Amino acid sequence: MITSPETFVWMVSAVVFFPSATWLVVDIVRLRRALAMEEGDDRHDRVFGSIIGVIMAAIGVAGVLKFHLG
Repeated sequence: MITSPETFVWMVSAVVFFPSATWLVVDIVRLRRALAMEEGDDRHDRVFGSIIGVIMAAIGVAGVLKFHLG
């Protein structure tokens, strides 16, 4: 065995959690900027994309937290 199962779980958790948490912050900033933009087609696309990004990142963060805390 290359690594213990516990180490493997923590490594996979870190690989999922840290990019998800980072992306959550990035998309929240992008969403705030998009909401501050003037009306237009580009604004709607940016808001939609940021909302989808926030949802996906939140699923990643929540999944890791639920696995370890719940």
